[in-house]
Amino acid sequence: MPGALLLDQVVQLLGDSATVIRSAKFLRPVRPGERLLVTWEALAGGTVKFECRLADGGILVAAGTLA
Repeated sequence: MPGALLLDQVVQLLGDSATVIRSAKFLRPVRPGERLLVTWEALAGGTVKFECRLADGGILVAAGTLA
């Protein structure tokens, strides 16, 4: 899955609460059939920290902050 599509999915999950990508780091490719768990945490100033991990094994594949 290209990083742009992965980031688009994260933004859609957060809805209107995130409109600016502050940072994004892609650590590993996501291959067809792999399932992801997306977690996020609201920080001060309206910033949201997110992580995308493989559902099987919990390997971090992407992380960043949105505002």
